[in-house]
Amino acid sequence: MTWRELPNKLRIYIIVLAALAVPVISWSTWDVAHTPVSSGWIVLTVLTVLTVPFFLFLPSANAIVGIGDAYVVAMAMMFGPSPCIIATLCHSLTASVLVPNRPKMYRAVFNVSSMVCVAWIYSHTYKLINPSLSPNVPDMILPAVALTVTFFVFNSLSTATAIAWASGEPILVFWARSCMPLAIDFSVSAVSASLIVGLSELNEWAPLAVAPLVGVVWGWNKVNKAKAMEAEKHLKEQEELYLRTVESLGLAVDAKDQTTYGHIHRVRAYAMGLARLCGIKDKNELMAIETGSLLHDIGKLAIDDYILNKPGRLSKQEFEKMKMHAPAGHEILQQIKFPFPVAEYVRHHHERWDGTGYPDGLKGEAIPLGARIISISDAFDAIRSARPYKLSFNIQNSVGLLRAQAGTMYDPNLVELFVEHLDELEARATKAAEETPQLKFRKYFEKVDLALASDSASPPPSSLPTAASAELVSLYEFCHSFGRNLDLPDALPIVARRLRRLVPFTTIAFFIDDGENNLKAAFASGKFSDVVKSMTIGLGKGISGWVAAYRKPIVNTGPALEFQDLEGDFTSLTDALVVPLITGGDCIGTISLYAEAPIFYSQMHLGMMQLVAGQVASLVAEALKRTKPSSDLALIDPVTEAYRAGYLPIAGAQMLAAAQKSQSPLSLLYVDLKDLSNLVSLYGVQTGELVLKKAAEFLKSELRETDVLVRYGHQGFVALLSGVGDERARRYAQGIQRQIRITPLGNAGGHPILTVGQTAVASYPTDGTTLISLLESVQRNLPGPSKPGEDEGAEGNIVEFPPRI
Repeated sequence: MTWRELPNKLRIYIIVLAALAVPVISWSTWDVAHTPVSSGWIVLTVLTVLTVPFFLFLPSANAIVGIGDAYVVAMAMMFGPSPCIIATLCHSLTASVLVPNRPKMYRAVFNVSSMVCVAWIYSHTYKLINPSLSPNVPDMILPAVALTVTFFVFNSLSTATAIAWASGEPILVFWARSCMPLAIDFSVSAVSASLIVGLSELNEWAPLAVAPLVGVVWGWNKVNKAKAMEAEKHLKEQEELYLRTVESLGLAVDAKDQTTYGHIHRVRAYAMGLARLCGIKDKNELMAIETGSLLHDIGKLAIDDYILNKPGRLSKQEFEKMKMHAPAGHEILQQIKFPFPVAEYVRHHHERWDGTGYPDGLKGEAIPLGARIISISDAFDAIRSARPYKLSFNIQNSVGLLRAQAGTMYDPNLVELFVEHLDELEARATKAAEETPQLKFRKYFEKVDLALASDSASPPPSSLPTAASAELVSLYEFCHSFGRNLDLPDALPIVARRLRRLVPFTTIAFFIDDGENNLKAAFASGKFSDVVKSMTIGLGKGISGWVAAYRKPIVNTGPALEFQDLEGDFTSLTDALVVPLITGGDCIGTISLYAEAPIFYSQMHLGMMQLVAGQVASLVAEALKRTKPSSDLALIDPVTEAYRAGYLPIAGAQMLAAAQKSQSPLSLLYVDLKDLSNLVSLYGVQTGELVLKKAAEFLKSELRETDVLVRYGHQGFVALLSGVGDERARRYAQGIQRQIRITPLGNAGGHPILTVGQTAVASYPTDGTTLISLLESVQRNLPGPSKPGEDEGAEGNIVEFPPRI
């Protein structure tokens, strides 16, 4: 720290000491020069300077105690203040030059000035009590004790004041912790000085003879002090090792929970600051809070990764699993047997003030104080930080949310204390975050993820083979038109057949999330399909469970991992390609392909499957929204009072079976009110529903009782006409068109509504033998945009209504 960086009061303190030392030195120099004094003081002064290299550095107080102190004190007892002060000046100046790591100029000035002023105080104290400087033991006892106390108190306080002001710590706190243990060292100097005084009565050169003895005494003290310092150093190293180990464990949790990097260090800063504001001084209590803040989430090591990093609200089952991290952390830390209650604090850091927390439902002050402190610190950092399930909050909103939950979730008194000192606590947390170790493996993983994302990106359509592009377009049309009206048992087989034209596989399965964190096969075909249909895969388990949990595809992983819990030999399957079905930010299942050699999936295969998954996911989501009919009422569309689309596969299967058995024709008529969206935009939803209802009433009036009318999609209808062949069906459509032309489908603004639409017809067995094939034929028969000059019916079995004028 430079002179300019010192606090103002410390700089003033050093200047005042120097200003006091100058007249003291001047007066002492004049007094020694004009007062006859025994030459013995010169001998002691020389000894003082020569013993400067023999010192003991005390790092706890950042101070030096040397053998020379004994000779300086002896001079105060034998010759009075002036010789003592001159010897002290010589000793301190020599020490400033010879001591290793020579101090900066302002420190040297402080050391010299402080020692001179203290020498003036203790030497005058001794002379005040023993004015004649009598060397007799009875005369020396009380003055020597007073000198020792004065020497220690003023010397240690002068140093403690400077260091405490430089570090910002209270003077008395620093003095009691770091300087009180040095009392023995100063006492040794005073005892040695008394011995020198006693021997000097024999001869003025006796101090030279006693020097080795003083050195032995001092050496013995130094050895003992060195041992104590070594033990203290070892203990401190052990504490640092312990703390680094705890931090490493905390970083392991941070690394597992990818959303909370730096979290533990910020929580520690908040918690330790709040603990000191609460007046906690017990070392074990502080260690428990510090350790608990670093390890409060260690129980997350027992929680599945996909739950920790799930981008969205946890399900009830997932939340129950997440709640286990508190008792799991408690159980883990109990094995370490800490000498303070860290395991207890970790267990209870999710208890709530109102008693509705977990795991034990503790209430109010029954929750340990350390756990309450960690709870607030943890919560505030979580509020401030962005997570997959929420955005970050600014300081003002974070404080508002914390206060809103005071008295229910958190100790209200601690919350107010926290908020009152938030600036100080936030500064500590910011500094802690900046000092968080930047672990290189994180950047490596980010780099790898970026590279993999680039490699596995879906290929642009232009890079796909022509046949594949056409098949993808066809699959897209199916998923967004007729497929959306089919149930999964009808839609997924079609998707599987079309996928076979795009990507090779031996076995295919569509796994769907059952809402209870399990995947169940909605459809499977190929080798082992019977086994696959019966499988239930836990979320995060196996290949498909991992893909569903982490929303990332897997390519060319051995399928054995998928079937490891099943009986049978699945070794013939060598590669797997699994992609997630994601819609609305949620994963609803997977498309899982398994292949036998020599199939090996390429990035092109993966890219196509990702394109397909995006389309199939919406189809599956639509199907899952529709509940299976359980009554006739559930089969009826409330707007049109026609059958729902879910009834079409049922009726179609029955009518096709009857037609096949009787060898009679069957036709499918599709009616599309293609401008219904425009009508809704112009006149509102109620008008659109009225048009649909009127259209359904009209179609019902034109159909026979044996025919079936189904609302199909948003703006269409499908009619199944039993016993009606192709030619008759087309004439039937033309008749419907003529009637619609003169039948308004509602009224808006006093004007009748005549909608524009299209019809298409497909017949059994000419256009198909299954309901799906008939629907596909109708799709192909739908006309494109009208061309000028086209006549009614120019598109063969397509009829537009009303006719163009």
